[in-house]
Amino acid sequence: KVAQFAGVAVSSLALTLAAHADATVKLGADSGALVFEPATVTIKAGESVTFKNNAGFPHNIVFDEDAVPSGVNADSI
Repeated sequence: KVAQFAGVAVSSLALTLAAHADATVKLGADSGALVFEPATVTIKAGESVTFKNNAGFPHNIVFDEDAVPSGVNADSI
């Protein structure tokens, strides 16, 4: 799966899709830029993504429901 991220002010967030973290996404660059690093990640079923507040104000995570592969329940993401 490929997840792309968009940010809005919210509290610190950790989203775990499985029992262990296989990818970590920083919410804000080390330089202070308001971006997600990396901007995209690819994970397999059963792997996880951990989001960490890094710089600037808090962010949230939004999944593009139109980009969810067929056969995957978007409500379960």
